[in-house]
Amino acid sequence: MGTILANLALHKVSAIRVLQFCLVILSIQWVDFSLSIDNASTAIMSAVVVTQSFLGSLYLKATNRVIGTLLGLLFSLLLISLFVENPLTYLVVGTLWCMATTAFGSLVKEESSYIFLLAGYTFAFVGFSSLVTPDQAFHSILFRATDVIIGVIAMVVTSALLFPNYGALNIDYKIAAIYRVLRQRPEMAQKRSGDYAARLKMTFDHLSLLINNRITLRHEAGLNLAQANKLDHFLSVAILSLFYLNAQRLEPVLAPGMRDKLSQLQGELQAIKIEGLRGKVPRRLPKLLPHRYYLKALRRALRTGIVMVAMLAVWYLSGWQGGQAMLTFSMIYIILFCNLPTPVAITIESLFGTLQGIVLAYVYEHWLFSSALVNNTPWLYFIIQIPLIIYGGIFLTQGKWMVRGITLLTTFYYLLNPQNQIAFNYEWFINGAAGALCGVLAAGLGLIVILPENSALKLKSLLSQTLHDLQQATKQGAASVQHSLLVFQDRIYKARTSRFFSQGNEFEFLTHVATLYVYIEQLSCEPRESSILNALHQQLTNWERKKSFLFSAQEQIAFRYCVAKQALVDQRQYELSASLYTLLMRISAESKGLRWA
Repeated sequence: MGTILANLALHKVSAIRVLQFCLVILSIQWVDFSLSIDNASTAIMSAVVVTQSFLGSLYLKATNRVIGTLLGLLFSLLLISLFVENPLTYLVVGTLWCMATTAFGSLVKEESSYIFLLAGYTFAFVGFSSLVTPDQAFHSILFRATDVIIGVIAMVVTSALLFPNYGALNIDYKIAAIYRVLRQRPEMAQKRSGDYAARLKMTFDHLSLLINNRITLRHEAGLNLAQANKLDHFLSVAILSLFYLNAQRLEPVLAPGMRDKLSQLQGELQAIKIEGLRGKVPRRLPKLLPHRYYLKALRRALRTGIVMVAMLAVWYLSGWQGGQAMLTFSMIYIILFCNLPTPVAITIESLFGTLQGIVLAYVYEHWLFSSALVNNTPWLYFIIQIPLIIYGGIFLTQGKWMVRGITLLTTFYYLLNPQNQIAFNYEWFINGAAGALCGVLAAGLGLIVILPENSALKLKSLLSQTLHDLQQATKQGAASVQHSLLVFQDRIYKARTSRFFSQGNEFEFLTHVATLYVYIEQLSCEPRESSILNALHQQLTNWERKKSFLFSAQEQIAFRYCVAKQALVDQRQYELSASLYTLLMRISAESKGLRWA
């Protein structure tokens, strides 16, 4: 019943969002026509790209868009004023700017990356046209800035009116979804091991999304400081519960200390669920500096530079009138989509959206807007766009089709180029359409072919980093475990690919390895000093040195000897050590076939 109600609520919100797109796009054109502002398409494209499901997230994204756009506009104006008579220097500095914004967009926190990405592709959108007509550069930049602000304000105002409380309801729903999995009784986790593995994977994805977007969530749900701290507490307990529950699933006979800890964590989760985000302010989530993949950022920057140089060369050598559109669209999409994890799927969706946008733009321009009836009845110009906006809006409201919706509406309104005097220019349309299509193809091929982010290399890096951190945790003790698990999920989140998003063996194996953290926490809390941590440290060192998780017969004998000695010291430690040995054996067995070395 709860699922049915949630689905109905989701469809209701999607319908309201489609209505919102109609109101925003039509109102933008009306304002631009009334004030005689050039290129209403720019404002529409701004509103389309800034679209987001929730008010708070939209507000944050809109603010970042304004900041990023202003940076791009100021940089364009600076280059025009300094190098307008030296096109080569202008293009070299512009290429470096696009590369730098792509790199910084990959290094900063997710909620801030949009500032740099927008600064890069705003320059691509404005800077190249300014170079073609430098005498109109100031006019172009002024109207571009005005259009962006109009588009953003229209989207934010309509969101405030139509979605006043949706963000807060949504965060409660997400917390409830995570709680439903983590409250599962251990014996049920063992009986439904296969299905439960998929649910744990889904829960890990939800947790990573919440942890890495906490600032966005505070805006999205309108949380005050106390509520934000309560959310931090929920996430800190949930990430520990996830791995304790995974340990219970992997090891049917779990040590008493592990079972007690899992029960304690589940009790805390239940208390938070009952109280919601209201109540006493508990401890906050440990401060976590985002993990930065510098090599990946450099790779993405180089990819952007290579594509830009190639498009400039094609435009210069061919003298094609559609070259500007080709360069602009290739830069917009390769910068905007550089952080997305599935380049092949993104390219396919972008192509579908662009092709549909071209076809629909031709139909509207050639058959509808050029008709005498529309020219003599101005209000029809707005009415006949409603079916098109609804069609594109449906894509925008669906997460898996959002890229298609963005490219469809962006291409349509770029080619439509709304003006007060409507006249179909066949040559301009063909050049613009071909340029847009070539730009999307170039961006897609760049993401797939040029310096591709190989999932095998990511797996190798993740395994090495996880083993190194596990070795450090055996020395630092229980205090470092929660922080280490947060670092682990952050790396998985940042290194995600289409394979890590799927139910692949790689993710499940990495999760099993990270489950060793909870054993380290339990062993470190034992009152008597245990030699088993030293044995675990040595085994982790051997695995890292060999680049293999092979648990040799000699290593098994040595580890089992340490486990046997625990029986003479303390029965509790012995049961915990025996459970750890079983997990190491399972990790070794499941590592076969994984590419690492």
